[in-house]
Amino acid sequence: MTWIQTFTGRKFDLTNLSFNEIDIVDIAAGLSKVCRFAGQCPCFYSVAEHCVLGAYYILRQYPDHPNRDRLAMEFLLHDATEAYLGDISYPLKQLIGPEYKRMESELDKVIRSQLINSSYKIPSEDLEIISNLDTSMCVVERDYMMPTKHRWSDKYENAERVPIDLELWSPQVAFDQYLDIYASIRERI
Repeated sequence: MTWIQTFTGRKFDLTNLSFNEIDIVDIAAGLSKVCRFAGQCPCFYSVAEHCVLGAYYILRQYPDHPNRDRLAMEFLLHDATEAYLGDISYPLKQLIGPEYKRMESELDKVIRSQLINSSYKIPSEDLEIISNLDTSMCVVERDYMMPTKHRWSDKYENAERVPIDLELWSPQVAFDQYLDIYASIRERI
């Protein structure tokens, strides 16, 4: 068996990816129940909340950016594959190797083709904004959530700390917030 049943009842086959099987409700449901840091933090903090807070940060910090809404949507969806694949820690992804990265990349393309205009090529400087924000948020989240502050790589230790406030939403609140911001941004892009 190579498929999972989704929240909306779809049969999602990991070996035969189809954009018809992608649903934002399934993504919100999955991400709202997946805990950051492989669940190793002292309280529940969902991937959905991480994505929503980052998208709101972009909307606030870049009010005049010509691609502001697209950038916020890209951040909102940057971890969407985890709704179907689960959250695999960065060190484990490195150990698993190229096959997992290939599967994740293919799934990301299918998700984007269904949920946003996949023909749009996000400029490299915008990709850098997303990557830097993700790194910065990870450090802020680590500092807030983890009782012991081990030194990570220079990439993280030298990252700017962005002003975000973790609220530690319940899965239901994270689900609702994810769908709300998706709908809000989607109607503008």
